[in-house]
Amino acid sequence: MKIRNGFVSNSSSSSFLCDLSGNMESGMDLGLLDAGMFQCVNGHTLMDSYKLEEKELSVEDYKNWLKTYVKNNSWARISEEDLSLEEDEFMEYFEEEWMDTFNDEGLDSSMCPICQFEDTSYEIIAKWYLKNQNITRKQMAKKLKEEFQNYEGLEEYIKDVKYENS
Repeated sequence: MKIRNGFVSNSSSSSFLCDLSGNMESGMDLGLLDAGMFQCVNGHTLMDSYKLEEKELSVEDYKNWLKTYVKNNSWARISEEDLSLEEDEFMEYFEEEWMDTFNDEGLDSSMCPICQFEDTSYEIIAKWYLKNQNITRKQMAKKLKEEFQNYEGLEEYIKDVKYENS
């Protein structure tokens, strides 16, 4: 997300935030690969070091990736006819039309530790917890205020929590 104040020229800087470590990489004309990061088909952005062991993908894996990518990106389109192509024809089509996007923006979920529940982000933990407890964010904020009065009290309470992978 870009927030700009005052005069802004036509810049092309980019920033990427790792969903697990919170590390941010930014720079001019920076892409995910340049930043040493990848993004899975479900939109999780991670440092390359978090990538699970790569597996050889089948034609069905590529088709499933494409279906998920199209579902998650309203501008992307694919026809049932393209999905129905014979394996060799589909792979030729995929390599011509989608391989760059696949490599840049959405590795298969089998390589993502968040998708495979090998690790998870605090955002997902928070969403799961709120749903599991059947409370809203505002209700949770009220509970925190009752217990800690202010942010500093909460920070003191959680100061020894391990944020990195254990």
